[in-house]
Amino acid sequence: MDAVCQIINGYYLNKRRVVVYSNEYDILCKLNIMLWTFKDVSFIPHSFYQKKNNCEEEYIIISDYLSQTSHIKNNEMLLVNMSNILPLCYNDFDCVVEIVTEDEQERSEARSRWRTYKNDGHILTSCHFNDLVFSK
Repeated sequence: MDAVCQIINGYYLNKRRVVVYSNEYDILCKLNIMLWTFKDVSFIPHSFYQKKNNCEEEYIIISDYLSQTSHIKNNEMLLVNMSNILPLCYNDFDCVVEIVTEDEQERSEARSRWRTYKNDGHILTSCHFNDLVFSK
């Protein structure tokens, strides 16, 4: 989960608007806590999406139900997919980042999503976390 926080922080520092998605509420709860505490002297401002709080001023938005965020999605937003499924509205985002661990089952599911992205005509790039560089 530290790696996910570092990835989100990189996009945040570059002022990218991000939606972090998971179909597992517990994962989002853990990520929520970590984004507030993963650095000793700073945090990443964010919130869970709620209808009463439309998060339009936030850079980091966490939601476990992507269709609720349709009024704030645009092609400049980035989707970080932390789920093992293909979010139905992934085409609404400028970019999709898939978080994949070394677990073979998870890697197999990620390969299936990769094929779907490719068949839909998206330009694909893969990289290892250690190779990521965020310029500001």
